[in-house]
Amino acid sequence: MIDYIKRCWKVVATISGALAIIVAMSTFYASLATSEDLAQVRAETKAAIGEFKKSMDLDRDMARLNQVNDAILQTRLLLKSHPNDRDLMETLKALKQDKAKLQERIDKR
Repeated sequence: MIDYIKRCWKVVATISGALAIIVAMSTFYASLATSEDLAQVRAETKAAIGEFKKSMDLDRDMARLNQVNDAILQTRLLLKSHPNDRDLMETLKALKQDKAKLQERIDKR
């Protein structure tokens, strides 16, 4: 039997090489991410993007609120010099409504 194996060393080497390749491939693919891992990463990414979007919306609303506050102050200064101007009064009223809406959106977050 040993003489037979000695004569068939190429077959033995081929079989052991094939087994080594199979073991290496199974080890490599075992280290790759599974579909469950990918689904978890996808969910985490969506959550992170959602948080980032909310943060960006809040920053945008706060910047807009600062602009509206500046416009209100400028309109009030103009109303001091022109107290009977209806356009300025309407503008001030509209700016106050915008400010209330923005403040409400910021407070909800």
